Amino acid sequence: IISLGFLVIHTSSMIIAFNGYGERKKSDLIFVPVVHLIAAVMTLINLAPGGCLIGTPLLCVVAAVTLQYCW
Repeated sequence: IISLGFLVIHTSSMIIAFNGYGERKKSDLIFVPVVHLIAAVMTLINLAPGGCLIGTPLLCVVAAVTLQYCW
């Protein structure tokens, strides 16, 4: 599930980044690394005991937000 979340985040982020480069939208170019950093930091939640119960759904929420922004 974590891999699926990162797949959605990276695919959507690539589309957002290319769109941002093409249209010169700074908001898109800032959104991509910020979302990636948030998702990467959220995987650290999995190191805590029982963290997978919290970290995995949060990562799926970030993936859904990224997909919605891309749509």
